[in-house]
Amino acid sequence: MNRWILLLMVIVRPLHAEDALRWSTVSGSTGAPLNVVQAGLDSGPGILFLHGFSQSALSWQAQLNDPQLQQAFQLVAVDLRGHGNSAKHWRAEDYSDEAWAGDVAAVLAATGLDRPVLVAWSFGGLVAMHYVRHYGTGQLAGLQLVGGVGQLVLQPPPAVPLDPAWVRDMLADDIRANLRAAHQSVSRLTAEPMPADWVEQTLAAYLMMPPYAKRAIGAAMGDNSDLAARLDLPVRLAGGALDPIVAPAVLEQAAAALPQASVTIYAGAGHSPFAELPQQFNRDLAAFMQQVQVKDKD
Repeated sequence: MNRWILLLMVIVRPLHAEDALRWSTVSGSTGAPLNVVQAGLDSGPGILFLHGFSQSALSWQAQLNDPQLQQAFQLVAVDLRGHGNSAKHWRAEDYSDEAWAGDVAAVLAATGLDRPVLVAWSFGGLVAMHYVRHYGTGQLAGLQLVGGVGQLVLQPPPAVPLDPAWVRDMLADDIRANLRAAHQSVSRLTAEPMPADWVEQTLAAYLMMPPYAKRAIGAAMGDNSDLAARLDLPVRLAGGALDPIVAPAVLEQAAAALPQASVTIYAGAGHSPFAELPQQFNRDLAAFMQQVQVKDKD
């Protein structure tokens, strides 16, 4: 075959889903640079994904790279401050609830997301609640909490107690100790072993978050039970039936305290159903988006 034809085939080859990810830096509250990734539509129905503690925007790669979601929605994920490729502040006050809330508002404004659904995993649910506390729900169409309840109800201790040695290793300044803690953390995120590339990426995210940021964030969990009555929008709580961190009963308890809430439990999944059962999770997310859009038009 003519080499020029071969070259043309390379240039115009169909884009893979990962090629469609668009990266940028957004100025968050306090001027913090935030690493943001976008996929799918440039406008229209939107989803903002908020990841869990010591993770990154790529926790949501199975959603960002989903062709069906890309064709229907504007998809945005962000490395929260202290995480991934976003700013790593030294001062504890830079991890206040006002700072988290301001970061979410800045990402919404910079990406043009108009009344999106927030999809927040585990610790990301706390960030979502900080946003609601300071900005209300007027700019949101819906909320999905995954593997957590954003401290809307008091969570009991995890079914599998935290290992004190793991906590010490996670917060230590010794990188070798951090690596031990990271391996243990990854093992708690899913009910079954995950592919090697997923494990590698998840370990890297743990190590990209410095111990001083972990100490500052861990000391500011708070209580958001007073926000339950203010969540006057569709809320979906999702979790794994085998989640050792947040039991399904906790999701049911939180749903009972909310005006418009439903619960979805994923059989066979642990703390990360969006990564463990991505096809099922994505179908359910698309259905929730359709429900929210109908509600938003009423």
